[in-house]
Amino acid sequence: MQQEILSQKETTASSPVISIILLVGLTVALFSVVFFLTFDLSSNTSTSLSSPVIEKDSTDTGFELIVTDNPDNSELDIYKNNSHYVTVSEVGEIVQIDNIGRYTVIENNEDGSENLINSYEFTDSEITEITISEPNPSEPDDLKSVHEEIEKEDGFYLITNDHELQAINYKPNANYRIANDIDARETKYWYNEQGFEPISEFNGELDGNNKTIFGLKIDRIEEDNVGLISDVINDNDIYDLSIYDITVVGNNTVGSLVANSGTFNANLNVDNIIVKNVDAYGNYDRIGGVIGETNANININNSIVIGDVEGNKEVGGLVGYNVGDITQSMSNTNVTGGYIIGGLTGYNNGYIDNSYVVSKIIFGEETGGGLVGENVDSINNSYTSSNVVGFQSTAGSVSGTHEGFFGDYITNTYVDSEITSNQLPTVDDDGSNIDITELDTEDMISEESITNMNLDFDYVWDDTEYYPILQDLDKELQLQILQSYFEHWGFENE
Repeated sequence: MQQEILSQKETTASSPVISIILLVGLTVALFSVVFFLTFDLSSNTSTSLSSPVIEKDSTDTGFELIVTDNPDNSELDIYKNNSHYVTVSEVGEIVQIDNIGRYTVIENNEDGSENLINSYEFTDSEITEITISEPNPSEPDDLKSVHEEIEKEDGFYLITNDHELQAINYKPNANYRIANDIDARETKYWYNEQGFEPISEFNGELDGNNKTIFGLKIDRIEEDNVGLISDVINDNDIYDLSIYDITVVGNNTVGSLVANSGTFNANLNVDNIIVKNVDAYGNYDRIGGVIGETNANININNSIVIGDVEGNKEVGGLVGYNVGDITQSMSNTNVTGGYIIGGLTGYNNGYIDNSYVVSKIIFGEETGGGLVGENVDSINNSYTSSNVVGFQSTAGSVSGTHEGFFGDYITNTYVDSEITSNQLPTVDDDGSNIDITELDTEDMISEESITNMNLDFDYVWDDTEYYPILQDLDKELQLQILQSYFEHWGFENE
């Protein structure tokens, strides 16, 4: 991954116009009234949403999406929930939708950027429009005045757009709820093209409400503690939030969600977070795809990260420098750096349990591993399939080094030896206990995984035609990730 400074990027050209016809009622289609949702995106404007009127019937089982205009013949990805459903581009293409879920249409631009076209919910033959905020082309003039206009419900301020998201900085010691999807693509122009200003000293609750922040850009290459939230103090809960297509650039301690939760008195619970298409870069140390640095009072649970992470030292797909607990989480990131580089965490002095990494490349100079770069605590019930390359010394299949003391183990952990061929971690303490099993790919898929991997397939893991997945994470997204990963390495499933 190359470092990309947002200010150097060219403005995206005008996006195509796409009209989507939603037809409900397969058996009465000839007698239905057809309604149109028309979307017109340009480089400095967002989707303009009109509410569809749908004629419903008690026997309806689905609807159709039809591309009626696409001047540039761009690829249009349709996602069901968080998983890719189908790609269309030709005018007249029809996609039949007959499964309950949330569907989002995203345009892929030639420069690699994406435009959010529309999002809606299909439930029991009813389509409910999902509100998406319009992005603001410049930062708010006065955070106080913006914050004073935010509505409040049940003790939570309701965040409805990018300006209100930024206004959390005015009152960071409060509780907030994301009320709808937020299009934040224009933040790249804010504050002299430095992008969104990280929320400082957050001390409250952030309820993502199963909504998505899309396209957030933060370009603060000379600043430390760079992320949506720069640092947290006292007690905090962040949960049920998705962040898509985020670019975050900083100096030291960088993370897309939280940069620094390592403050001694901070308590932070992070649960059900999905960070997708993250591009995280830091000049120096403690760079993570989700969190840069954690302390012993941090719990990360049920979280997924996908994308690219790059730094110098203590660089990890999920967390750069970890002293907290990570459970039931996964990383599908390309991680590159100099020293102490890992697919899940760079440095680990915390507890890792029931988690996994699939990574096309983990590259560095010294001390790197498929799960952890340097480990001084416990890793249990986990696995990795990661291409660990480039390290001149102390590279390991699971951890580059393990300096555990009595009671600090790597146990019941598995490695796909056909991908991760590096040696087992260097043991620097005679009291350490390492239980790592190397398996062939075929031994980690389908029913073979139940036989060969002593994981909890009753309550925590599911076997699949690929590797095992976690029951409490988005199953469709995990399967999509694994399918793409298997295709990358040319694996074929029978």
